[in-house]
Amino acid sequence: MDEEVTALSESGVDVHMLERNSDDLTRMRVALAAAGPVYSHSSVRELRSQLKRVRPDVMHVHNVFPLLSPWIVRVATEAGVPVIQTVHNFRHSCVKGTHFRDDRACMDCVGRRLPLPALTHGCYRESAVQTLPMALGAVAHHGSWRRVSRFLAVSQFVRDHLCAIGFPDERVYIKPNGVRDAGHAGKLGDHVLFAGRLSEEKGLSQLLNAWQRLRRPPSTRLLIAGHGPLVDQVAAVASRDPSVEYLGSLTTVELAEARERARLVVVPSLGPETFGRVVAEAFAGGRPVVVSDRGALPELVDPDVGEVWRVDSEPLEGALERALQSDLDARGHSARARFVTRYGEQQSVRTLIQHYQELTQR
Repeated sequence: MDEEVTALSESGVDVHMLERNSDDLTRMRVALAAAGPVYSHSSVRELRSQLKRVRPDVMHVHNVFPLLSPWIVRVATEAGVPVIQTVHNFRHSCVKGTHFRDDRACMDCVGRRLPLPALTHGCYRESAVQTLPMALGAVAHHGSWRRVSRFLAVSQFVRDHLCAIGFPDERVYIKPNGVRDAGHAGKLGDHVLFAGRLSEEKGLSQLLNAWQRLRRPPSTRLLIAGHGPLVDQVAAVASRDPSVEYLGSLTTVELAEARERARLVVVPSLGPETFGRVVAEAFAGGRPVVVSDRGALPELVDPDVGEVWRVDSEPLEGALERALQSDLDARGHSARARFVTRYGEQQSVRTLIQHYQELTQR
């Protein structure tokens, strides 16, 4: 979101921010923080003040949970300010936002006004206590979201999901995430890169197992960047297998440098991905990809730019071998062209400004 705000400002849009982050939890009393998904008094008060002072043409909402509360949508619309929301996750139908539980896709709460399965399993941060306010917020603000003038789904997959759970078809548009262009990374490297959360839903265990079976050039390494629950497992594998290199958590600049070492980027997610920013960033660097067939990932990838791993019908190493044996230089050039035409930051901002203008000209 920070990159989007910067790009909007650079395009001449006057942007004012109302935001909260997880650090605020340490400064708030637990009871007040827990009430956030239902009603955040401080956020409502601050928003009302900003609306009077700034008099915005439109309010653009991203993620309001757990600290902002969807109540801010009511406040804005009651003040006559149209609201647009970018939908990055599945929070409208899953308190966890992922539709993934116990190492599998989960749709148990879809269609329920009260997400009882989430309470039973303590889905939010693996805590029934922390799940409760999220569940209550989902119930209390079913009507709040109906006040949103336009939803921007980051993929066709997300749009289809929103329409399937009852959002008005005519209000849901597709706008992929934009990625800042750091410039073409140049010649392909020698290695395979995984960058993301080190967790089961990202397919990391499957990748580590597939790597041991993969027929590959002896000089090719698996580079792993990120942090998460499986960090100890990754570190242990890297300590005994010289073909696996754990890079740790990387900054944006460090990740770009790691990408330069790669000839292929792999995104083997088992959970339904809403977009695939790692894929767009790989395209920006002219890197072909291997992705799973989960969620929106297959929308981004065709034979020109990479391979799709059919999770239920083939081993991951099969898709990796097809990619490594293909003309990756040609695919890399196609990936770069795909980025320029679909996922570049400037095009994304132009599309976003067009949405703003259409709302304000009604």
